[in-house]
Amino acid sequence: MVKNKILLKNGKSVLPDRVFVGDLSIEDGVITHIRSDISESGFDKVYNLEGKYILPGFIDIHNHGSAGFDFSFGQYYTERDAFELEDDSYFPGLQNALQFYARRGTTKVLLTSMAAPLEKLEYSFSKLNEYQRNEMPFAELVGGINLEGTFLKDPHYAGAQNPKFFYDTDPSIIDRLQEASGNLLKIVNVPPEHGKQGLDLITSLRENNIVVAGGHTAA
Repeated sequence: MVKNKILLKNGKSVLPDRVFVGDLSIEDGVITHIRSDISESGFDKVYNLEGKYILPGFIDIHNHGSAGFDFSFGQYYTERDAFELEDDSYFPGLQNALQFYARRGTTKVLLTSMAAPLEKLEYSFSKLNEYQRNEMPFAELVGGINLEGTFLKDPHYAGAQNPKFFYDTDPSIIDRLQEASGNLLKIVNVPPEHGKQGLDLITSLRENNIVVAGGHTAA
């Protein structure tokens, strides 16, 4: 089996209990050694970090977008002062956003949705599903979807979310969005203000290994 072997020389590896100054070797994406003075022989690539830090990739579980792109609303156009969901701009905007994360050390991101019409969410979720299925650039960074705004309850705690598009805790909404996304939903926000009415949805989410969050709440 052909292995991709990389050696990082003279780095500062951030470990659970200390910062180790020395070398780090990687084979097929797996760290094999962290120690001083690893020989450069046999490696496909060798990088001298000159004292730069080596850290695990960041995992961002709540991010709406970046680089002028919003996951729910699409690309931002300054001349219109508006976001637009358009077929010809969604993939380029998503790619730019994912590249922005990667360049700053984020290796997985849960793209997070706003309160919006379900039809818009179905569109953006299906586009993300298509992007990942086709293994488009930086698609490996997509860790799933964080459904934040859809089930908010109290407008006093809406923040930047639009109360016009708060929905009751109907499990069929999850079915629609999971179908559109190809089962990418990983976190769903269900504030406790829903009371007992929200328990059916919470139970269904837990049964499907979806994490239940409780944000935008007075609890």
